[in-house]
Amino acid sequence: MDYIILLFSCIAEYLIFSDFFDAFLSIRPNFQPIWNRILIAIPFIGIYFGINTLQISYLNMISFICLLLLYSFLYEANFKERLLYIVFLCAIFFGCEFLFVVLLNLPAYLFHSSSVANLSTIPWQIFTLKLLTYLICCLYKQTSVKSAARMDRKIFACYLCIPIACIAMMLLTYYSGLDFASSPRMRILLCVFFAIMQFGNILIFRAFQRYTEQLNHNLQNNLIISDQSLRLSYYQKILTMDEHLQELVHDTTHYMKAIRILLDDGHPDQALALISELDTKLDTTILTRYSKNDILNAILTEKSELAQSQNIQMSIDVLPDITFAELPSADIISILSNLLDNAIEACLARDNSRVVQLTITKKNENNFYVIIVKNTYDKAPVLRDGQFVSTKTDTKLHGIGTKSIRHAVENNHGFVNYSIEEGFFVATVVLPIALNV
Repeated sequence: MDYIILLFSCIAEYLIFSDFFDAFLSIRPNFQPIWNRILIAIPFIGIYFGINTLQISYLNMISFICLLLLYSFLYEANFKERLLYIVFLCAIFFGCEFLFVVLLNLPAYLFHSSSVANLSTIPWQIFTLKLLTYLICCLYKQTSVKSAARMDRKIFACYLCIPIACIAMMLLTYYSGLDFASSPRMRILLCVFFAIMQFGNILIFRAFQRYTEQLNHNLQNNLIISDQSLRLSYYQKILTMDEHLQELVHDTTHYMKAIRILLDDGHPDQALALISELDTKLDTTILTRYSKNDILNAILTEKSELAQSQNIQMSIDVLPDITFAELPSADIISILSNLLDNAIEACLARDNSRVVQLTITKKNENNFYVIIVKNTYDKAPVLRDGQFVSTKTDTKLHGIGTKSIRHAVENNHGFVNYSIEEGFFVATVVLPIALNV
């Protein structure tokens, strides 16, 4: 029975500190698959369990710190960050143990350097200790701004009702003076149900986290949809303005004749009024014709003017017969606008050599559209979860543009790839034409 409780304790501690690291740090891509994490967990738990069976408390504490340090190298972080979170975890774990020694007046042999701990005599105290440790870690995880699973205060307050009630029940069981020594079966059942209660709290917290992640995911999807709608509306307005401009250019000859007649007849005031009317109809937005797709022309015209205003050298090479007729206008806007916005923003971080290069062509016997955007950058982007992530300060909703690109590309059965080549950040989008017809 002692070894079963000890094994449960080791598994619980591993789950608690691994979940804690997940909230604050990003695990390396090689260790992200669930089966890889299970394969990592087995030797960690086995080693920790084996050391604990030696029943030397100081060795247990040292081994726990060493295992935390070793486990932290699975995450992408510098040594100072790892050390900081290890110190926090040690403070939580050791602090909870010493707090329980005081509150529950646990036997002193549990902390002697050469103790032989009879854990079966204090099973519910052990479960209560682990649950309290997990609860404090959950409270601390709420301070993480990097985690998309960080709960809203109201949702977290609802969750707290469950572990607080469980801890209270465990403490009341202890202080009630119930004696199960004469009933081994009842003691075993109590241990089993307390263990289920412990893992139930962990699973419930995970469920609340999943709910929070889903809320964030839905929020991001709504932002993407809103962004697409706004951009589409914007570019449609540009097209309308361009049509009006073409009509105005056509009518300019009539205006000039009317102005000349008014001046010849000695009516300068009316001529000036006509000039003023003509001026109000003029618009500075002149659409450059890059392709046969008006939405594409509007996007490239706007981004070209934006790059020019920011002293960015932007080159645009578009195959003249590109139509994107097979693709929804909203997806064209999501892909190109976000790609070019990201490229321009990366260039703005540099003091010189600001370059953006766009190429749109067809490949493989005109069966695929290929969009390539290259740009110079100041700092190399960070690769996380197989994607380059944003370095913006708004970490809660960072990378919306990148997610919008991926969503639009996948919606059209294509793929997007990011790489760094010869000092340029390169984004390549491939979209099959046949599947979209």
